[in-house]
Amino acid sequence: MLAEQKVLKALVIDDDPVITKVVSRVLVKRMQMNVSEANSAREALALIEQDIPDIMIVDYMMPIMTGKDLIVLLKADERFKNIPTIVLSALSDPDIIKDILSLKVDDYILKPVSPQIIHERVVKVLKNSRERKDIEVFSIKKNKSIIYIGRNKLLFSDILNLLSANIEPSDYEPIPHKAFNLFLQKFHRVVILEKQPDEIVNNLIIEKIKTTNPDSVLIYLVEPDSNLLYLTADKQNLPQNIDEIFAITVQPQKLSEVILKYLQSEEAQ
Repeated sequence: MLAEQKVLKALVIDDDPVITKVVSRVLVKRMQMNVSEANSAREALALIEQDIPDIMIVDYMMPIMTGKDLIVLLKADERFKNIPTIVLSALSDPDIIKDILSLKVDDYILKPVSPQIIHERVVKVLKNSRERKDIEVFSIKKNKSIIYIGRNKLLFSDILNLLSANIEPSDYEPIPHKAFNLFLQKFHRVVILEKQPDEIVNNLIIEKIKTTNPDSVLIYLVEPDSNLLYLTADKQNLPQNIDEIFAITVQPQKLSEVILKYLQSEEAQ
């Protein structure tokens, strides 16, 4: 069985029930997968709408709606376009194989199928799919960590939980000079600074962070009755080098939404 925390789901699609049974048996017995079967493309669509599989094995030639039609339809849908797909076919003509691979499927198995080949190809496709996802997640998270400077460690933890899919592991440090050293090690994309008791320390941290990395987003948390909060409606009046100001009582959900806005705007550039 593949080293997965969850039971993987497969969908086997072929108009020949014998083929679906043979392939399903291999996936269940050799890989302990949860397998659904469909004997038409339309039946497969209904199953996919209910529960997206981790891998799909589909016959290329089926009546009415072919396997090719099904794949083209799924690739055009954001929800389903990344389902790892293996095509089964009895057609060995090079032009047909070229046509199949042009659909951006993950693999092609020539009928008649053997249990060993099915097993090997499914393992390979799932491994490649995981590696692609790992690369995508790394690319999304790269240089997108947060550093929280202040006393509210619980707020920091809640923000990380809400943004776990969008940022890399981040840092919490209540002591300003230690926090700045952490900042220099990573050049965090977002800095959350709780207003320090000493105004000179506040200004020094803000100036150092924004001078060292002007692209960092600085979110400043102040007392609920602070005059600074009244400036946030007009960003032109924000103090120099500060991107957002919130009361220290701000909800984690609200703060996470603001942070995500900045992360997404960076991706769009």
